[in-house]
Amino acid sequence: MVSYVDEQEVNFDMFNKNYNETGEPLDQVLRLTVHKCEDLKNVDMFGKSDPYVCIQNFNSNVIIGPTKSKKEGSDTIMKGRVVDNDLNPEFEENFYFPISSRVNRCKVIVKDDGVTDTTLGTQIVNFSGVSGEGTLKLVPKGTLTYSYSRAPLGKALQMEGKSASWDSESYPCTL
Repeated sequence: MVSYVDEQEVNFDMFNKNYNETGEPLDQVLRLTVHKCEDLKNVDMFGKSDPYVCIQNFNSNVIIGPTKSKKEGSDTIMKGRVVDNDLNPEFEENFYFPISSRVNRCKVIVKDDGVTDTTLGTQIVNFSGVSGEGTLKLVPKGTLTYSYSRAPLGKALQMEGKSASWDSESYPCTL
């Protein structure tokens, strides 16, 4: 399934300009896939919550991506698509980030799309290896299922515009 974020063109100029403002080289691409959430809190008065996922705070640093959303008074974040009226949404969304090899965590926030976007749950995702997957308990309620893969910048550039797989057999890499 192609997600909203997958349809965005990856801007590899981010690597040259180091948009995360850490001063560290951006030598990898991280693909974080949010598969689904379950048992989310219902904050809507009529119907059910309209959840979407936000990704931010990579090792407490901001990384700006192609689908950035900046709301006044908040950090720059990556925002996924909204799933209307669903407390158990199937997202199947891929988010791509230029990162330093030292980055090993980010914050995932599930919000309700509304007049004022209400937070449904938050959690920290740790990605210390080349790839992994898991289910996190969101605070205050619900779960989030995810997977991730990291690829060195050179391999990611080879994969751009191709249907190449990110699995470690196709593109072996060590960190």
